[in-house]
Amino acid sequence: MVKAFEPLRLSWQQRLLSSHYHVILIDALYHAVRRDDVAQEATYIVMGLKEDYSREILGLYHLPRESAEGWKQVFQDLKQRGFQQAGLVLCDELSGIETALQQHLPHRAIQCCLVHKVRRLIAHVRHQDKAHLVADWHEVLDLDNPYHAPEQFQLRLTKFIDQWSKRYPSIRGSLPEHKWRYYYQYLNYPVQLRRMLYTTNWIERFNKEIRKTTQHVNSFPNPNAALNLIFMVTKQMEEKTYRIPITSFYPFKQHMEKILFAVPQTQNY
Repeated sequence: MVKAFEPLRLSWQQRLLSSHYHVILIDALYHAVRRDDVAQEATYIVMGLKEDYSREILGLYHLPRESAEGWKQVFQDLKQRGFQQAGLVLCDELSGIETALQQHLPHRAIQCCLVHKVRRLIAHVRHQDKAHLVADWHEVLDLDNPYHAPEQFQLRLTKFIDQWSKRYPSIRGSLPEHKWRYYYQYLNYPVQLRRMLYTTNWIERFNKEIRKTTQHVNSFPNPNAALNLIFMVTKQMEEKTYRIPITSFYPFKQHMEKILFAVPQTQNY
């Protein structure tokens, strides 16, 4: 049955895209795939917030592992299909991802998922300190404060690092200063939107729907079988959920368009 989706998927993968998206989210999901033997391989997923504030899965790509080089191939394909620009790129903190983005989406703001970030930080501390660290981290983010700005974020982050690195020195190495600009781009948006734009939660929910469908598959016989099943989930989500605009953005249309169509500013990646 899933095999029947393959011609439709192949056509879908080659379709033309919109040139502009307010936000794109990128992530990779792993599945067991058989070649000569069975191993975990990556499906790259790109989601976009369109100009009408509905969502779209821009593409699905299967590669053996997630890497900056793999993302370069993904971005190259998106551009060949018409994609030009995004106001914000939301992603996990993959090593080298900023290099791939700079090559294909220069001057675009990158926001690393701060939910994933704190999950990694608590791995550095004892169990009894985890709740305290999370509380301090949320003070740095200050998501509901309309006056919170990058300057205050950096001051609070400095205090956070100084405090926690006294007990756990590895905390400082996990928050290098040259990456701080990837943590506070959500502050360029109205406070009412920040909880949607500081995390990759949208794409994580999509991944959860995929896992519900694939959880009983011990391994896929080949990469195309994995893509066909994920594409089936994609079409269901696009028909049920993603075609409906997120109305929370409506009052801030002018602000969103100002960011999307801003004259690029040089950034040192």
